Amino acid sequence: WLRLVHCLRMTGLPIEGVKHYIDLCQEGDSTIPERAELIFKQEKRRASKTLARITSAGRVLRFSRVLTAFARFFAGFTGKKTMRKCVSKIA
Repeated sequence: WLRLVHCLRMTGLPIEGVKHYIDLCQEGDSTIPERAELIFKQEKRRASKTLARITSAGRVLRFSRVLTAFARFFAGFTGKKTMRKCVSKIA
């Protein structure tokens, strides 16, 4: 049971959800479809959160590339020391 609880918590399932899942287990095999649905929904929520985090990180990286390109472009007119100053202010 302890390993099961740990795995459910690692998916981000709240304590109330874990308790509900265990209660369903104790009711027997007739609750298998409901348990499967609970796990499926939790996996979907976790995947959505992970995708949102990755998307956010991608936006930050793209923004950083744009700023770095701007600093390089600007440095072409003013010299390399200015580019270092621009990049250090960005970072």
